[in-house]
Amino acid sequence: MKTIKFALLTLLVIVSASSCKRKQISIKDDLIPSKYMNNPATMVFDTTMYDFGAIKQGDKVKYQFKFTNTSKNDLLIVKGYGSCGCTVPSYPKAPVKPGESAVIDVQFNSAHKVGKQHKKIVLEANTASENFLYIDADVVLTDSTMQKEISGK
Repeated sequence: MKTIKFALLTLLVIVSASSCKRKQISIKDDLIPSKYMNNPATMVFDTTMYDFGAIKQGDKVKYQFKFTNTSKNDLLIVKGYGSCGCTVPSYPKAPVKPGESAVIDVQFNSAHKVGKQHKKIVLEANTASENFLYIDADVVLTDSTMQKEISGK
């Protein structure tokens, strides 16, 4: 009797474990039309890292990352986001043709930030993998921002 109960329990565990397996669907599968997924492109950036250096707390700074579609296929960027809400990328919504160049505008808002900041920007496109950009800044307090921080206003 114990053997039968053990066998049934083992079978139940195996069945429930196998029913939990699901196909992993990436965001790219959902957002990129198949005509683009079947024809991957390549984006090559002039640089993937930019350092704003020392900036004052509260400054909003921008940088343009230039890239070129070096493939023979159209490049379609479907999503771009920063590692936090203070870093916002803007990207071309229309396909970038082979051989053409375009820019990714990245804005960093240093409000409520102090010290060394390292932010990552993720771009999802019909490329072999996600594309990453990085920005750095050293956010310094000024006398006026220090007073605001102390007073809580």
